[in-house]
Amino acid sequence: MAVRDWTFNNTPFNVVYSYMKHTNEPSYKTAISYGCKQVGEYKDDENEIIEVFAITREEWTNL
Repeated sequence: MAVRDWTFNNTPFNVVYSYMKHTNEPSYKTAISYGCKQVGEYKDDENEIIEVFAITREEWTNL
C-alpha cells in the first residue's frame, strides 16, 4: 500500500502494476487486498505463467 500511495501522491503515473508467478498465491492475495484487479497474464522465458494485477489512480481515489 505504501508504494501504491507514494506513486499516486508523488508521480504523474496513472497505473500501478504488480507482476507475480501464478503459483504465488500470497502475492496476488496481497495485490487484491490493496485494490488491484487482475488485468492479464503471459508466459515468461521459462514458460512460467505470470499474472498481472493493476490499480488505476481513479480506482485508488475511490477506495
